[in-house]
Amino acid sequence: DTVAISSGVDPRFLGFRNSYPLSNVGFQKALFMEGGVPNLELQVLAPMGEASEMSISVQDAMERLSVNEQYQKWSQEAYDRELDLWVITRAIAAYERTLISANAPWDGYLLGDENAVDSDVLKGYDVFVDKGCEQCHSGVLFTDQGFHNVGLEMDYDDPGRARLTHDPRDSGAFKTPSLRNVELTAPYMHDGSMRTLEAVLEHFASGGVAHPRKDSLMRPFVWEEGEKESILAFLYSLTDERFVQNEEHLP
Repeated sequence: DTVAISSGVDPRFLGFRNSYPLSNVGFQKALFMEGGVPNLELQVLAPMGEASEMSISVQDAMERLSVNEQYQKWSQEAYDRELDLWVITRAIAAYERTLISANAPWDGYLLGDENAVDSDVLKGYDVFVDKGCEQCHSGVLFTDQGFHNVGLEMDYDDPGRARLTHDPRDSGAFKTPSLRNVELTAPYMHDGSMRTLEAVLEHFASGGVAHPRKDSLMRPFVWEEGEKESILAFLYSLTDERFVQNEEHLP
């Protein structure tokens, strides 16, 4: 099966990683799958010169935006200065920090609404914990924000966190993605090689391939009857329809 990687402005140049969603991105401690960018303001700059993404110099991007009279007006109103790179990075980062998703059925249950989810979801959460999923997909964002090699391949074309650290112990380790709205964010894995949640669950049940740097938390397990269906019900309960249908987030 081919990986699901898209291109940016020029279809001749494909990216080399799957795109992660932007919901709750303001709470991430480090950005990109190897954690190489510390904040959203710097992240704004990263895709500009990348041929497989925006393919434009920072200077050209600033010049294109600065001729827009409406942008200049907003820049003066918000930052009391002409639109420049400082304004562009701060404004985009400020918008991204508004993309908060916290109104899934599971949130309603945690806030005391016992009718927000059904018994299959509750069973699914127990399975989620029992199978060890919450060791990495922990906390309110369902991610430890750490980096793990989950035994996806024996030979990774993408070195993962080792791309940043140059430490072979980090080979094939990628940042744990949040599970919020995971039902809607296919394909999965750093390279988009898994099209369904069912495929992801089967991978983790297998324990992954025997990569020498595979995380020790990756252990095979067996599904008991109904467990896979229940854990899927739990994962679906993390879908925040209010967030994904918010017209203010549409282009």
